[in-house]
Formats: sequence, structure tokens, C-alpha cells
Amino acid sequence: MWSRYVFGGTGLFIPVIFTLLYARIICIFLFQRKYRNTQCYSIMIQMGIAQCQDHCNLAAVTVTFMTVATRAEGILSLALALNRMHVICYLSYPPVVYKILIFIAWGYAVGHYFFYVIPCCALSTMPDILTPIFNFENLYVALSNKVAAIVYGL
Repeated sequence: MWSRYVFGGTGLFIPVIFTLLYARIICIFLFQRKYRNTQCYSIMIQMGIAQCQDHCNLAAVTVTFMTVATRAEGILSLALALNRMHVICYLSYPPVVYKILIFIAWGYAVGHYFFYVIPCCALSTMPDILTPIFNFENLYVALSNKVAAIVYGL
């Protein structure tokens, strides 16, 4: 139980501290004329302001990346297992099989990523569990998980 508090505290403490340090650097660039009048520092100020805001809801995007990577990892593990079986058992099949499996894995992942970015199917997170939550009341999310079950059931 205490590990959840340590993990959660660290997960809150580190971003807050480093964002404050980054904001201080941005303020130095912003309030000193020699930095503000230089083109590269001006661009860095704008980039820093944009990065500190998280106005694009980037935290939600990384949750989606985590979910998609987990789903792609299963198919990539199948490709790796077939490769190991090919080496160990001297199986003979064309190497294009690996390329097809890798293409399917990344195609599946990209498809799921764009699916989960759509607002009606977006993933949500619960602070208590620290993992993405599927809203199964939404028919599209339920359909997506049925497709995932079929793909992994093969």
C-alpha cells in the first residue's frame, strides 16, 4: 500500500518541480532584454510556454499511446516467437511472414490509436488506479475490445 503513495507522490513531485524550474528559465529569457530580442531565444520562450501549458491535453495522448503499445506488443511478440521457432526448429517459411505480422501489428496499433483519440471513444483515467479506463457503456469501445479479443484469440 505504501508503494502506491511513493509512486503517486513521486509522479506528482517530479513534474511539478521540473515544470517550475523550466518556468523559471522561461521567465529569465522573457524578462531580460538580451534574450527576448534574440530570435532563437524568442522561439524558445514560445516553445516553453506551449510545453508548460499542456493545452493540447498531452497527458491523455500518452495514456492512449500506452494502451496502443500494449496491444501492438502482443502481435509483435507473436512475430518474435515465430522467428525463434524458425531458428530452433529449422522451420521453412518465407521471411515476408515477419514483415506481414509487423505491418499488421503497427496497422492495428495506429488504427486503435486514432480510434481512441476520437472524443466519443476517448479513454479516461482514474487517479486511484493509475491506468486507462474503458467506458464500456459506449458501444464503440465495447466493439473495439471485441475486435481485440478476436485478434488475440487467433
